[in-house]
Amino acid sequence: MRMNGMRWLVAVVGLAQAGFAATADSASCLAADAVREHVASRWGKICDVADKASELRDELPNLPESSIWFWKNDQRGQQRAIQKHLQRARQLLLSTNSQELLQKISKLEEKLDEIRRETDGWRNKMIISPDKREEYQKKIDKLESQKAELDASRAEMRGEILAELQGMGLKIDEKTADCFLSNVCSDTIIDDTIIAKNIAAVVENLRQLMSTSDVKTAKRYFGMYIVLVDVQLECFREYLEKSDEEWSPGVNSIIAEAEETMNEALRNAENTSYTPEQRAIFRNNAAMNKRTIQAARAYTSMLGSQAMVVKRKMEAAQRIRNVAMNSYNTVRLAGDFLSLIQSNGRTFDAILEMDIPAVFTYDDSGLQQEFLQITRRLQEKE
Repeated sequence: MRMNGMRWLVAVVGLAQAGFAATADSASCLAADAVREHVASRWGKICDVADKASELRDELPNLPESSIWFWKNDQRGQQRAIQKHLQRARQLLLSTNSQELLQKISKLEEKLDEIRRETDGWRNKMIISPDKREEYQKKIDKLESQKAELDASRAEMRGEILAELQGMGLKIDEKTADCFLSNVCSDTIIDDTIIAKNIAAVVENLRQLMSTSDVKTAKRYFGMYIVLVDVQLECFREYLEKSDEEWSPGVNSIIAEAEETMNEALRNAENTSYTPEQRAIFRNNAAMNKRTIQAARAYTSMLGSQAMVVKRKMEAAQRIRNVAMNSYNTVRLAGDFLSLIQSNGRTFDAILEMDIPAVFTYDDSGLQQEFLQITRRLQEKE
């Protein structure tokens, strides 16, 4: 996502493990209702997918590691089948109004970019053909009117997203919303937050069902609970994969390119074979590349800090998963399954809370634009 013009300050460094205390009671209530409604509407499908994944996992120890016969299942094939069910579970847990709004805003941004380019084109023509200035100005005015309408639509949708994210517990406000949404990792964090909130709602339902179940049914529900932990682990793994293999290398590439261009500009700025005007252009280019390097290094720091937080959460979730899986194969009493989920409750709830980058602001529009350009270049590579 991108920022709304020059009005907003830019978040470029650091990361806070801020937690998810709700910032608006009304938004929190609305979001909680939306989560309950979403889970209720898909409860049957969520249970079916989680139950099937749990059954496939139970069959794993009885299968050969690999099989030379294509019609015989093996552990590798079973793992692929489980993975498909985990992906399906993620999709069932994901859909919300925020995702639809984010997609609409992205399309609006593309349209706004087209309008900006077209407007610049007519302004250039005004310079070339001053006798047609009035004609071209009418076209520019029409485009500016379209831009104002799109800006208003974007602001309205942005407000809806902000209210929903606040309701989920994200510590985000008007001042920091665009800063957060401009980060390349924001869409993934939002996705994981939505999934986590829905997982928490499903786990709560399983707790209630387990309290009145016999041991066989309780064990089935507990197996579904382990699947939900696996879904969360998959979210963490995917985030780290994107950070390590796409975002961080992308930023490093931008830094290397900017350093090379800056050094070339600095050398030419000292070369007396160029005119004073040309050398001044080289100095200006070097300064611009220096800004890019500063912003990109800050971006790298932000991504690295966020990755460390996710790694810690993934390690904690894996420990919960190990205890749960061992207990699943050991426990014989229905009440013990419920006790295990309840004892893991606070720890698992903390794991489910994703953290957003803290806001470190710059009153520098040049650096702001560099930060946005980095995000756009990373998004283009996805």
